Amino acid sequence: MCGRYAAAKDTATLVEEFQVETVVEPAPDPNFNVAPTNQVAFVVDRPADEGAVERQLRSARWGLVPS
Repeated sequence: MCGRYAAAKDTATLVEEFQVETVVEPAPDPNFNVAPTNQVAFVVDRPADEGAVERQLRSARWGLVPS
C-alpha cells in the first residue's frame, strides 16, 4: 500500500465539521504527507443508550492489514 493523503484539520475543526459528541483521542498534528503507519483521525458512530448513536473522534494507524 503506497497511498498517501493530506490531513490538515485540527481537533476543534473536525469536532465542529462532523458534529462529534465525544473526543476519545485528539486528532494528531496536521500532516500534509500521511503515509502508512502514521496515526490519523477518524470519525465513527457508536451505539449509545436506548438505540441512540454517539459520534466519536478517534485515532488509528493508517495502513493495510496483510492477509
